[in-house]
Amino acid sequence: MRVTYDEQADAVYCYLTNREAVQTIQVSRDILVDLDSDQNVRGISILSASRIFLAVPFADALLEDQELDLGEWPLLMPMAHAG
Repeated sequence: MRVTYDEQADAVYCYLTNREAVQTIQVSRDILVDLDSDQNVRGISILSASRIFLAVPFADALLEDQELDLGEWPLLMPMAHAG
């Protein structure tokens, strides 16, 4: 899996395959899923990434566009905000 981070867009993209995306489904305000021509998940976009991830220990690697095995890193879910 290859993961990239676009600082200007504040978006993380997880490439699950190298196949071309032909359809995008918005599953929540900040999560988009790309499908290939066989309706398999091709990749996942996470918008507002700095808000979604409370701690990103792999940020340096993302900014350098390195391939990551996210299974090694604990991703923290966002905390509920009172208000």
